[in-house]
Amino acid sequence: MFPCKSFFRTSLPYLDTWCQSDLLSLFQIQVLIDDSARLQETYPGENAEQIEHLQATVVENWSILQDRAAQRKDELTAAAELHRLVQLL
Repeated sequence: MFPCKSFFRTSLPYLDTWCQSDLLSLFQIQVLIDDSARLQETYPGENAEQIEHLQATVVENWSILQDRAAQRKDELTAAAELHRLVQLL
């Protein structure tokens, strides 16, 4: 039996859930950006500047979160590969 076959069989349902969750998060971020743009038009001047600043903060933090998630995914992948290698030995 291929060593990682059971790993993929048990991981696929979680992967599907993760993808759905990730898509929902992207949708929610886009809704925040759209709402921010609408609010900036509705409340011009100093309020619009504050809203723009808060939007930039949200987008920046989202980017940082995505980078950290990608790094964690790489670490988990490396650990899984090491585990498979140790099982083969």
